Amino acid sequence: MSFLSLFSGKMLGDGYINQNPGRQPRFAFIHTSDDIGYARHCLKLFAPYIPFGKKALKEYSYLDPRTKKIYSRVHCQSLS
Repeated sequence: MSFLSLFSGKMLGDGYINQNPGRQPRFAFIHTSDDIGYARHCLKLFAPYIPFGKKALKEYSYLDPRTKKIYSRVHCQSLS
């Protein structure tokens, strides 16, 4: 599978470009913690093309103030 097809498919789904002021843009994607296996698989697919750090996958939870529910996510972000 080519990088272009991987990247465009991810950007049409769960991917996005994160750009903070004064920093380089980063490729990132988010999945529910239930899909951590799929997130790892995606990371392996992109690793030959995009640099990721050793701690590229971060798992976290947050409280949605509207619903009062706690959601768990897996976040993956490139180095640059």
